[in-house]
Amino acid sequence: MKTILYIHALLEVIGGIVFYIAPQYILLSDIDQSALFMTKIYGIMAVIFGLVSLEIARSWEHNGFNKRIFLIIMGFHLLIGFCCYGFYKADAISIGGTVTHIGICLAMVTMYFVDLPKFDEVDFE
Repeated sequence: MKTILYIHALLEVIGGIVFYIAPQYILLSDIDQSALFMTKIYGIMAVIFGLVSLEIARSWEHNGFNKRIFLIIMGFHLLIGFCCYGFYKADAISIGGTVTHIGICLAMVTMYFVDLPKFDEVDFE
Protein backbone atom coordinates (compact mmCIF):
# COMPACT_ATOMS: atom_id res chain seq x y z
CA MET A 1 0.00 0.00 0.00
CA LYS A 2 2.83 2.33 0.79
CA THR A 3 4.33 1.86 -2.70
CA ILE A 4 1.08 2.61 -4.49
CA LEU A 5 0.67 5.74 -2.36
CA TYR A 6 4.10 6.92 -3.51
CA ILE A 7 3.10 6.23 -7.13
CA HIS A 8 -0.20 8.03 -6.57
CA ALA A 9 1.61 11.03 -5.07
CA LEU A 10 4.05 11.22 -7.98
CA LEU A 11 1.31 10.98 -10.61
CA GLU A 12 -0.86 13.58 -8.86
CA VAL A 13 1.98 16.08 -8.59
CA ILE A 14 3.08 15.59 -12.22
CA GLY A 15 -0.52 15.64 -13.47
CA GLY A 16 -1.30 18.75 -11.44
CA ILE A 17 1.71 20.60 -12.80
CA VAL A 18 0.79 19.65 -16.38
CA PHE A 19 -2.82 20.69 -15.79
CA TYR A 20 -1.69 24.04 -14.42
CA ILE A 21 1.06 24.87 -16.93
CA ALA A 22 -0.19 23.25 -20.15
CA PRO A 23 -3.90 22.37 -20.07
CA GLN A 24 -3.97 22.25 -23.87
CA TYR A 25 -2.23 18.85 -23.70
CA ILE A 26 -5.21 17.40 -21.85
CA LEU A 27 -8.22 19.31 -23.15
CA LEU A 28 -9.13 18.64 -26.79
CA SER A 29 -11.40 21.58 -27.53
CA ASP A 30 -10.85 25.30 -27.40
CA ILE A 31 -10.35 26.53 -23.87
CA ASP A 32 -12.59 29.36 -22.69
CA GLN A 33 -11.82 31.36 -19.56
CA SER A 34 -14.03 29.33 -17.21
CA ALA A 35 -12.58 26.01 -18.41
CA LEU A 36 -9.06 27.41 -18.05
CA PHE A 37 -9.85 28.61 -14.53
CA MET A 38 -11.26 25.22 -13.47
CA THR A 39 -8.33 23.40 -15.05
CA LYS A 40 -5.84 25.50 -13.13
CA ILE A 41 -7.79 25.05 -9.89
CA TYR A 42 -7.79 21.27 -10.45
CA GLY A 43 -4.06 21.40 -11.15
CA ILE A 44 -3.38 23.16 -7.85
CA MET A 45 -5.64 20.69 -6.01
CA ALA A 46 -3.88 17.71 -7.63
CA VAL A 47 -0.45 18.96 -6.54
CA ILE A 48 -1.66 19.52 -2.97
CA PHE A 49 -3.40 16.12 -2.92
CA GLY A 50 -0.21 14.48 -4.18
CA LEU A 51 1.88 16.15 -1.48
CA VAL A 52 -0.59 15.11 1.23
CA SER A 53 -0.46 11.54 -0.10
CA LEU A 54 3.32 11.68 -0.02
CA GLU A 55 3.21 12.59 3.67
CA ILE A 56 0.71 9.80 4.36
CA ALA A 57 3.00 7.31 2.59
CA ARG A 58 6.06 8.52 4.50
CA SER A 59 4.37 7.91 7.86
CA TRP A 60 2.45 4.78 6.82
CA GLU A 61 1.30 2.31 9.47
CA HIS A 62 -1.29 -0.43 9.12
CA ASN A 63 -4.05 1.05 11.26
CA GLY A 64 -7.71 1.94 10.90
CA PHE A 65 -7.12 5.61 10.13
CA ASN A 66 -4.73 4.93 7.26
CA LYS A 67 -7.04 2.23 5.92
CA ARG A 68 -9.90 4.73 5.71
CA ILE A 69 -7.65 7.32 4.05
CA PHE A 70 -6.54 4.69 1.52
CA LEU A 71 -10.17 3.84 0.75
CA ILE A 72 -11.01 7.53 0.28
CA ILE A 73 -8.12 7.95 -2.19
CA MET A 74 -9.24 4.80 -3.99
CA GLY A 75 -12.79 6.18 -4.28
CA PHE A 76 -11.43 9.51 -5.51
CA HIS A 77 -9.65 7.80 -8.40
CA LEU A 78 -12.71 5.74 -9.28
CA LEU A 79 -14.98 8.80 -9.38
CA ILE A 80 -12.48 10.94 -11.30
CA GLY A 81 -12.00 8.05 -13.75
CA PHE A 82 -15.76 7.91 -14.39
CA CYS A 83 -15.89 11.69 -14.75
CA CYS A 84 -12.99 11.64 -17.21
CA TYR A 85 -14.74 8.91 -19.20
CA GLY A 86 -17.83 11.10 -19.51
CA PHE A 87 -15.74 13.99 -20.80
CA TYR A 88 -13.92 11.62 -23.15
CA LYS A 89 -17.26 10.44 -24.59
CA ALA A 90 -18.16 14.12 -25.10
CA ASP A 91 -14.88 14.63 -27.02
CA ALA A 92 -13.62 17.15 -24.46
CA ILE A 93 -10.50 15.32 -23.22
CA SER A 94 -8.33 12.40 -24.26
CA ILE A 95 -8.74 8.89 -22.86
CA GLY A 96 -5.53 9.30 -20.81
CA GLY A 97 -7.26 10.61 -17.70
CA THR A 98 -9.69 7.72 -17.65
CA VAL A 99 -6.96 5.12 -18.12
CA THR A 100 -4.71 6.72 -15.51
CA HIS A 101 -7.33 7.11 -12.77
CA ILE A 102 -9.05 3.76 -13.31
CA GLY A 103 -5.61 2.09 -13.50
CA ILE A 104 -4.54 3.63 -10.20
CA CYS A 105 -7.86 2.61 -8.64
CA LEU A 106 -7.43 -1.00 -9.79
CA ALA A 107 -3.85 -1.06 -8.50
CA MET A 108 -5.07 0.31 -5.16
CA VAL A 109 -7.85 -2.29 -4.96
CA THR A 110 -5.28 -5.02 -5.59
CA MET A 111 -2.88 -3.68 -2.96
CA TYR A 112 -5.76 -3.23 -0.51
CA PHE A 113 -6.71 -6.90 -0.68
CA VAL A 114 -3.06 -8.01 -0.55
CA ASP A 115 -2.39 -5.94 2.59
CA LEU A 116 -5.78 -6.47 4.25
CA PRO A 117 -4.51 -9.15 6.69
CA LYS A 118 -1.84 -6.73 8.00
CA PHE A 119 -4.39 -4.40 9.58
CA ASP A 120 -5.11 -4.71 13.27
CA GLU A 121 -8.74 -5.56 13.97
CA VAL A 122 -8.49 -3.75 17.32
CA ASP A 123 -8.32 -0.34 15.60
CA PHE A 124 -11.80 -0.68 14.12
CA GLU A 125 -13.78 -1.07 17.33
